[in-house]
Amino acid sequence: MKPLKQAKIRLKSSQNRLTFTVLAVAAVIFLVLCLVCRTPESDTAPEGDYAEYETGRVIKIMNDTTFRDPVSDNAYRGEQTLVVEVTSGQYEGEQLLVDNAVGPLFGVPVKVGDSIVMIISTYENGDVRATVHEYNRETALVIVILLFMLATVLVGGKTGAKSLLGLIITVICIFRILIPLLMKGL
Repeated sequence: MKPLKQAKIRLKSSQNRLTFTVLAVAAVIFLVLCLVCRTPESDTAPEGDYAEYETGRVIKIMNDTTFRDPVSDNAYRGEQTLVVEVTSGQYEGEQLLVDNAVGPLFGVPVKVGDSIVMIISTYENGDVRATVHEYNRETALVIVILLFMLATVLVGGKTGAKSLLGLIITVICIFRILIPLLMKGL
């Protein structure tokens, strides 16, 4: 009986070493691929006309012509001109005049203090034009993701935690390795 038990312990020990070795090799390959796929980030603005999605907080509403349209099921219509303090990107800390077109299929009226996502278009001649894209829902999304992770661990226990780890690694590989390699033409 004793030799059989010792053989099982040795087998389990060799399986643990093999698992550790495979994980270590996978981690090294992952890090190498991340370094290969890394795109150089420059602090200078791109040349020519370009647009960026950035966040901001509404400071003041200069002009508001929005109204509820009974023809379109009381959806809002109209335009707003806003003063927005940019909270991300190259214009961070600056205040921009932002247009907000509101209609039944697009756009939402905003209030002072709302956090928004805007499209900032910068033109080659130096002109900057910003328009509201949508409310900034980053906080709500983070809360929903954390609740999902908590529910997964509470319901699935150790297996749920392992599945979350696998999901996180998959998402990182897709966005940090696969997509950059596809954009490089591989």
